[in-house]
Amino acid sequence: MAIDLRELELELQRSTGIMDKWAESLQSEALDTRDRHIMTTEDQAGIDTEHAEADTLNSNERDAKDQSTALRKQLDQLRRELAVAQEQQDHRMADHALEEGLRQKRMQALRTAVSVYSTRLGLEFKQGPEELELVFTQIDTHDPERQFCFAVRILPDNSYQVTRCQPEVEQVSALLLQLNSSNNFAAFVQALRAAFQSMCVEQ
Repeated sequence: MAIDLRELELELQRSTGIMDKWAESLQSEALDTRDRHIMTTEDQAGIDTEHAEADTLNSNERDAKDQSTALRKQLDQLRRELAVAQEQQDHRMADHALEEGLRQKRMQALRTAVSVYSTRLGLEFKQGPEELELVFTQIDTHDPERQFCFAVRILPDNSYQVTRCQPEVEQVSALLLQLNSSNNFAAFVQALRAAFQSMCVEQ
């Protein structure tokens, strides 16, 4: 979920404003105490008490200012950390979009290759939610309608995986390795069809 920096900025400003108002109120009380001290000279004990109160208020004012300064530093640090986190999140989203784009391009390449060879090789494809199944006919000369099929899917790292192959072909692992190296899906389809044909000749 994206970080709402604008909303957080407003909240930080509100917190800072509260601290500033508190410091201002303490300062105002200190000034009022000084004024009372100037106007009242009748009772020395009262004056001493007011001096003590003024000193206490001055001390509180300094503490408030120190706390306000520390809070501002913490808020600035938090803003910097949030900015870094937002930038990292943006990068992750961009990387995800790029990976998804590559997956879509590979799926389109699969569809294009199948379309090109469907008529010539007696090939049809069935698109599933996560894999593509290819079905061959016109391979077995004794039974042209006999079906030979395999299914592939694209993994999260954009490599291919053969999920099914009927009948099983001994060299499918080697062909898959070559496909992931060259990314030439059309050549992979032709090579697997040739392997199916060889099986029919051997039978």
